[in-house]
Amino acid sequence: MMPAATVRDPAAALQALRDNWPALLTSGLVSAFMFGVFVYAAVLYFKRLRHNWKTRWLAGVYLGAALPVGIVSLAVMIAFMTPPGQGPDHASRFSHTLLLPALIVGGILGLAIEIGKGLVYTGPGAVFAVRLREPAFPHLRGWLRERRRRRRGRNLPAARRFPWLIVLLASVAVVGYTAILFLLTKPSASSLLKAVLPRLNATPSPGFNLLAAWLGALIAIKEEVVFRLFIQGAFTWWFRRWRNGGLWAVGLSAAIWTLAHAGMVEPAWVKYAQILPMGILLGLMRRRWGLESTIMVHVLLNLAAVLLLNNLCRP
Repeated sequence: MMPAATVRDPAAALQALRDNWPALLTSGLVSAFMFGVFVYAAVLYFKRLRHNWKTRWLAGVYLGAALPVGIVSLAVMIAFMTPPGQGPDHASRFSHTLLLPALIVGGILGLAIEIGKGLVYTGPGAVFAVRLREPAFPHLRGWLRERRRRRRGRNLPAARRFPWLIVLLASVAVVGYTAILFLLTKPSASSLLKAVLPRLNATPSPGFNLLAAWLGALIAIKEEVVFRLFIQGAFTWWFRRWRNGGLWAVGLSAAIWTLAHAGMVEPAWVKYAQILPMGILLGLMRRRWGLESTIMVHVLLNLAAVLLLNNLCRP
């Protein structure tokens, strides 16, 4: 059970928002960019692919991570934003009669949006990979193809082997780099996060850490589908006539992914120094070995960050 934390004064929370205006501005710009990316992906999916259901199974990779994250995150946000046990007024803060209908409507809309994202990001992303002759889901696709043909009694050559050694070395590299960086800089949760989520000041229980680790693993899958499969694939397609256009695509998508983490820790540059090199590494791995390898590395890093590296940060 998480001990009670001191609820921040609204004036102090407002001041924290003002002090962190660069992070808020960056987050707003990234959100606007991501909305444009979603619209572009939807146009590609429904106009160019003509709602091609042949790619629908790919959406399961995204939806399998996105839907649990949305449900659990909503519950966690409500728990975090509710001041813990400070009288009946605080206890009834979220007990308004309109709350339940609003949550139901919001949940239905969120479900529809996530289903749409799953379709429009994975379908065009896979098409970009085919056109560029780059791997998207080579191991998952190969496993499914082999399974179908074995049911029909056909013999197939051995499926492409998963690069376990590469994934292990990359995971050790990113976790070790993060550990050294955090050990030297001792970052802390930003005042912006503490203002929005007052209970971050509390000491989390082991159960909450396990829940956070699970959510972190699922979020890693979502981010890899969006940033490495679709956004990097789109940039690579746009820059295909440039010299080293693929490398420019890797760097640009990694930079946008880095800016998406604005306002997480203080000092802010520590998070950027952690994320940018990892984004470049994952982008290069995606070009060579496909998305499954980058998902594995990202998942292992998020698990390590919650379960092992959390103690390297200041409260």
